[in-house]
Amino acid sequence: MFARGLILTVHYPLRIYEILRRRPLPVFEHYLIVRIFKLTGSWYPVSLKYPNPVNGGNGTINLDLDLCQTSQYVYFHRQGQHEVQWISLIGLAMGEDKTFIDVGAHIGVFTITVAQAFPYQRIVAIEPLLSNYSKLQRNINSHCLSNVDAIQGAVTVADGTVKFFENPLNDGGGSLVEPTDYRTGDVVVNATTYRDKHPEFSAIHDVSSLALDHLINGPSVLKIDVEGAEASVLKSGLESLKTGLVELMVVEVTTDSVDEVINLVGEAGFDCFIYGCLQPLTSHEDFKLRLDNIVCLRRNSQSYDAVMAKFAQAAP
Repeated sequence: MFARGLILTVHYPLRIYEILRRRPLPVFEHYLIVRIFKLTGSWYPVSLKYPNPVNGGNGTINLDLDLCQTSQYVYFHRQGQHEVQWISLIGLAMGEDKTFIDVGAHIGVFTITVAQAFPYQRIVAIEPLLSNYSKLQRNINSHCLSNVDAIQGAVTVADGTVKFFENPLNDGGGSLVEPTDYRTGDVVVNATTYRDKHPEFSAIHDVSSLALDHLINGPSVLKIDVEGAEASVLKSGLESLKTGLVELMVVEVTTDSVDEVINLVGEAGFDCFIYGCLQPLTSHEDFKLRLDNIVCLRRNSQSYDAVMAKFAQAAP
């Protein structure tokens, strides 16, 4: 209750300020609130419980979160609604014979939801950062899920051990792409300046790598969230993607990566869509946000038809 009260106490004055000034604040609200939580200590544990959105509310998701971490604060603030439309698309594409592969599983929001909704289907969750992987394992165990294979590693075209670059602003975030800046929302800090001021921060981690082609062993549904390294993940699975084993992928892209993603999956037989849009993406000019998910649908597939029908039904 205190956490919710603190969030609302900060939220409404910020909204009033923006309305009166007729312009947004230069600092994202979630970043400001997390900094306030950090003043109370190094961690602020809360539990978030909500109905599983995939199977009509049957089953309950119960996540242990730390409000001193930006990404976990977002889950708490949105009370189970964060990413729910994308999780629902994955649920729409899951069938009796399909595996869900979660590349960049973080603490397991997608993994836990899909695994609980489809207890007889195989779920594969891959997460490179050890701190996230440990929380992912705890969430899998606390939900008593026996259908999840969790792997600590990074999906990429590179072999052996690769460098993973942690993002200290978006706690739990990071990428295989070496950053010049650390970002969360519109907050940007020069990476070198941050590391100079925080010598205790471990910016680089060695993680094992594996190819997407080694994970796709049959009909599968994919989610990819790798903070700018989407092309490397997709290249490592192009042979499998071209076979038709995958009909639907939810992929987080940026304005810098979206063109390459569109071209790569296009060669494999996919069209890409912004959620709710009936026209395929053709370039970054159609992608208005700095960072967001898109859905990639295999042409002439059942998943393509089902998602288009869902989008058409919701269109004004």
